[in-house]
Amino acid sequence: MAKIRDSDAEARLALDTLFKHLDLDNVRDARLAHCIVLSVGRSYLRFWAGHDAVGTISFDGQDERPFFIDGYDLIRRCVVPDLKWRQRAKWYELTHGLDIHHVVDWLSAAVHNNERWLSNTDDRGRPKKLMKCGDIIALSNEADKCMRRALTGTRRRKALPETDERVVVTLGDLSLVRLLTPKALDAESAAMRHCIGLGAYDVRLSLPGLRYYSVRDDRNKPLATVEVMDGVIIQCSGPRNSFTTSSALDFLYAIRMSLGWISRDEHMTYVRRRHELSPQDVDRIGTVVDRGQLTSEERRAVIEERKLQLQDREYAVDDDHLDNILGLPPRP
Repeated sequence: MAKIRDSDAEARLALDTLFKHLDLDNVRDARLAHCIVLSVGRSYLRFWAGHDAVGTISFDGQDERPFFIDGYDLIRRCVVPDLKWRQRAKWYELTHGLDIHHVVDWLSAAVHNNERWLSNTDDRGRPKKLMKCGDIIALSNEADKCMRRALTGTRRRKALPETDERVVVTLGDLSLVRLLTPKALDAESAAMRHCIGLGAYDVRLSLPGLRYYSVRDDRNKPLATVEVMDGVIIQCSGPRNSFTTSSALDFLYAIRMSLGWISRDEHMTYVRRRHELSPQDVDRIGTVVDRGQLTSEERRAVIEERKLQLQDREYAVDDDHLDNILGLPPRP
């Protein structure tokens, strides 16, 4: 593992920073968290260990500007570990974000359905299916293979009653349909061949501030699946987690204001560079953000209550688990 393997503290910092950046630091199910670390986390450490071994300090960014990942602080004139891993987490998400979320969705469904492969482990208790994958692309391909197998034989979607899905708005030939029940999620998954069904997202349907939608054409065929959290569009996926078509994106852009939604880019601009926005946009986005804080607090309260009911605990990367990830011998 090159330089990272030599330092437990650095590996833990790397994983903690990545999971916070990806909003994966609040996973309550210990078995799911274990799988995420052994897959996404392990491939992440391997990726940067390889680049550290050859001394990579930057990649080509937007507008051909270098995207630095070495953590060098020009004011302090030294490498700052916190800065380095924030830079790396941001670059990794920009490059592999779709694959990461695809893998996490697959793992969520596998744990929810207690898939048999989870019990097929090596002598350290690590699922062999995950350990055979050396990088995030291999993990994404494995997720595709398992999903195809799980969805084999499922019927293509047909119209469901309004108790399962409801049309929210129609503009031109496209409509936005809210998915209300696990049955609706399963039907969407069968049509789009991705992981919103199979149980992975069922529990989220009842959480405050979380909503799931499908963009449909005039024949009721799904074009994109949309996840909205606290008024922010956080995911929009095409068939098999591909990029969304321009027509679906244009449709969402046209209706977002009437629904009180904002994009992730608008949210980030409001948080980091508010001075670049017009006064009207500041008011519009600020209203969504303020409302989102309320639903976010409600959601956290519900999660904490469920956590107590299940007598579960929040997952943390402890010493023994870290040794397992890095392949180090057990501690005495």
